[in-house]
Amino acid sequence: MDKPSSRPRVLFICKFNPWRLNNGAIIRNYWLVAALAQRFDVDLITADEGDANIPSGFAGWCDEIRSFPRPAGLQAKLFRIAGALRAQGTFFTSGSVTRKMQQYAAKLAAERSYAAVVTELGMIDAVPAGEVPVIYSAHNCEAALMLRRAELEPVWSRIAMTVDALRLRRLETSLIERALVVTECSQNDVDDMVKYAPSIVRKAIVVPNGVDCATYADVAGSQGQPGIILVPGSFDWLPNRRGLMWFMNEVLPILERRLAGTQFNIRIVGRMHASFARELDKMSPRVTAVPNVPRMDAELRRASVVAVPVIASSGTRLRILEAWAAGRPIVTTPHGAFGLDHVDGVDLLSRSTPEQFADATAALLADKPQQDRLRDAGLGRAAAYDWAAIGANLLTGLERFGVLTPAQRRQSRVEAEC
Repeated sequence: MDKPSSRPRVLFICKFNPWRLNNGAIIRNYWLVAALAQRFDVDLITADEGDANIPSGFAGWCDEIRSFPRPAGLQAKLFRIAGALRAQGTFFTSGSVTRKMQQYAAKLAAERSYAAVVTELGMIDAVPAGEVPVIYSAHNCEAALMLRRAELEPVWSRIAMTVDALRLRRLETSLIERALVVTECSQNDVDDMVKYAPSIVRKAIVVPNGVDCATYADVAGSQGQPGIILVPGSFDWLPNRRGLMWFMNEVLPILERRLAGTQFNIRIVGRMHASFARELDKMSPRVTAVPNVPRMDAELRRASVVAVPVIASSGTRLRILEAWAAGRPIVTTPHGAFGLDHVDGVDLLSRSTPEQFADATAALLADKPQQDRLRDAGLGRAAAYDWAAIGANLLTGLERFGVLTPAQRRQSRVEAEC
């Protein structure tokens, strides 16, 4: 039964527990829940392990939190294959939603009056059937991103990934068409989606990835160590590894020639397996791999320059937002800057080829005035992406699209039937 409340209620469905802030999608969900909790009672369902240590602040935003762990090991592979072979299945969307999770979401929808169900594309199988409005929380234009990733694969992997991307595009289109609202990270994502789902233009709210500027304020007031290049990222994700290896194999040799006789060090920091970190360390005496740091503050404090090598993208890069908020100058690629409001040469440097990327990085290390100019402009950009402002804009957008209270929805339906 509903708890007595004058506020509307939403059901938020996501793959990972949002309080474990160790990747971009999780950080985004954390702040979306924080924003929704200002105006809604929030029930949260995840496809993650249960956790007895949910931070009190996050737990206070939710009326209920339930986890339904995904299968593991061989069972997980078989579960994912079986799901992908369904007529409405894909490898992207299979493997996370168990029958127990489906049944529990349906039970909640039957017992409680929800103003909306918020879901990611990967959790579409958990969305209850019926009339409850859906908010599609798009972390990327997933079909477009998969097609871009396919271009980087060997031929047989490219064929398999392209086929799955085309199936995913049909599924993403159906979710867009059902949704009352679609929240995307950038206008670029809207432009990608409109090519196969024209209705997106009537229901889109751009909710960019953001940054908690207060977290990095102390770092922003410090100076980095000379010659330290930070390459941050979640390197357990294939597209990020592809970009990193482009940097290591094609950019780094040029950079070493440009900076011969100069003291510099490249610190590759983020989520990665220990074996991958050891491989990186062996590639150059200039490289230090630092796996699985709990926070990026100390590494950003150390850095003079932040390099963000991305060669396939959708959505926006949290790595750039964090570097902006920390007052660190950035060298990236056009794919890395994708979706962000930026001006090349003003708040970051965007370079396409290995030679251009290496030249810009080497020159920036030696140019303190340019570092300062990029730093000041980047801090201004970061302020526009602060999560508090983004959350307020999201709530305004939901009001505009008529995410009504349950009582209002019931009354509207009764009046329509009379």
